[in-house]
Amino acid sequence: RYYRISLWARTHGLVGYFFTHLLPRNRHDVPIGWHGDNHASEHHYVTGSTNGWEERVLVTRFRPEAAGVTVFPRVEDTVGTVWVDDIVIRPLPLSYAPGGDAQ
Repeated sequence: RYYRISLWARTHGLVGYFFTHLLPRNRHDVPIGWHGDNHASEHHYVTGSTNGWEERVLVTRFRPEAAGVTVFPRVEDTVGTVWVDDIVIRPLPLSYAPGGDAQ
């Protein structure tokens, strides 16, 4: 099944970048490994200053044993301010196909 993971971010004077890491967990709440490989595990990138709030969206699937996911907002090698709001994880219809409308 595909999921739409979205967030709203706003920055001021950002030198560096903001991103998220996703950590799926099994039904016993045990982590089953970072979602993605290497830098592919970094999602929802925001770099530089924004003009107000900007939405970032990821449509993805998780391993079948994933029963939940923790979203870790991260900044690294960064100065400035980042605000994050409205992180939402929503299952898409079972009929969803990649490239389709995930709104």
